[in-house]
Amino acid sequence: MDNLDVLPDGSIWAGCHTKRLSFVAHSKDASKLSPSEVVRVLPLKNGGYDVARVYQNDGKELSGSSVAASWKNRLLVGAIYENFFLDGTLPPGKSLEDARR
Repeated sequence: MDNLDVLPDGSIWAGCHTKRLSFVAHSKDASKLSPSEVVRVLPLKNGGYDVARVYQNDGKELSGSSVAASWKNRLLVGAIYENFFLDGTLPPGKSLEDARR
């Protein structure tokens, strides 16, 4: 996990490197893909946590995710060695909560 984003509701969003050796290879050669994953950790009232994977790919869309942030129906994902952000927008009336169910 890298660059945590904490929202007012206490949820924590993180871009993750799911395969460290793939990420190391990608850092040396951009043509080698590194999978991307975004997780959300939501504190529960009983003291536990709900951990949800809200995005995952093999690195073809975005290689080596390192940061994630959510706002309303949008999810932004960035990576260290990419020159763009992944901008995911859900249809009107849907939220990231709906998407993960």
